[in-house]
Amino acid sequence: MIDTAGVADLGELTPFEQAVVDAARSGAAVDSPPGELRAELIRQLLLGVHGELDPRGVRLELATVVGLVDLDDIRTLTRLVMRHCVIPEGVSCSNAHLGEVDFSHSHLKGP
Repeated sequence: MIDTAGVADLGELTPFEQAVVDAARSGAAVDSPPGELRAELIRQLLLGVHGELDPRGVRLELATVVGLVDLDDIRTLTRLVMRHCVIPEGVSCSNAHLGEVDFSHSHLKGP
């Protein structure tokens, strides 16, 4: 059972966010047009809040992320691939133990 204490309630997911969840669970790449998703959804996916993910992991292209991608203290072997994405608030991964992470060609907030 997943401990969801401290996990934000996102309410209803947008159609794009639901496509991201469905793709991560089935192992497919997101096949809907590029869209915007809340950063907390990425954390929730890696924590298993939305069910077991395919070993191919979370794979996004051309998405825009709203908020800081908080990967702090996450321990997972699940892949996180975000290519050609816009992540204006950046990524935090203090004390994280992650599988493959790929932010190639993405625009992240600098120091």
